[in-house]
Amino acid sequence: MNHRLWTISVLYTFIPALSEACSVCFDPNDEARVAFIITTVLLTCVPLIALWTIYRWLRNCVQASDLEQQENMSNEPTLPPFNLS
Repeated sequence: MNHRLWTISVLYTFIPALSEACSVCFDPNDEARVAFIITTVLLTCVPLIALWTIYRWLRNCVQASDLEQQENMSNEPTLPPFNLS
């Protein structure tokens, strides 16, 4: 039984006509093809935009922290140099 299932899986994987796979991307209907292309572009761009947004947010947080740290350092009172003479 296991061997038969494996054989059927391999046939369906390498001979898509048997399983009638990917009926959308090769559909002669133009509306379905356009919808497939739009969905592909959308699903490609959304993760990239999400990663870019996270990068920009982290960058802004680090810059704000650096500015705050520089502000705190410039506001600290400085002691005059210690002179023994």
